[in-house]
Amino acid sequence: MFVRDKAQANELTEGSVSHWLLFKEVKQNWLGFSKQGNSGTGLGKNFAQVLARNFQQIFRDFGKEQLTKGSHLEKLGLLSGGVGRDHLSDFTTNLIKGYLLKYTEEFAKKYLKEAQTRRIHVERVDFNYETQRWQSGHFMLPWHASDYVILTPCEILTRDDAWINQGESHRVFRRLRFLREWSHEQEQQVFPRSS
Repeated sequence: MFVRDKAQANELTEGSVSHWLLFKEVKQNWLGFSKQGNSGTGLGKNFAQVLARNFQQIFRDFGKEQLTKGSHLEKLGLLSGGVGRDHLSDFTTNLIKGYLLKYTEEFAKKYLKEAQTRRIHVERVDFNYETQRWQSGHFMLPWHASDYVILTPCEILTRDDAWINQGESHRVFRRLRFLREWSHEQEQQVFPRSS
């Protein structure tokens, strides 16, 4: 909603869009869909620009919706092709990275030996609304294969497509068009136009 407000006030510059909305994949949580490893593409410049533009035009009411009880993050990817569950996972992970790091640190302190952990400096942990900048932090995290690991609670994991997604929207629109055409044909059979 912070970025939505900035977009509507025409306060989004190329630099602010890059800083606020350009997210790399958080490979340390190993949630990607790649067979080759855990490094993915993340959310590139195109995603950031489309999101900023959508906040100015289409999703002006994001966070203040009248039809639903809450805001659905996944609808932000509806109008941009190629934003599926993997990109939504990257987006969500970046937004809650501070929570995941604290969760992992608590687990590591409770269950791991000191030799299995390292104190790590992590970038873009939390957003400071006063300074309007992402802040970094230090955490004691599990260390494996020359990198730290971020754990994710299983109760927030899913393998399903996003509840709101572009593919389903296209299918619904095609069905609506078919139903309208079918309804028109049925109406013509029952009430043919007189010549």
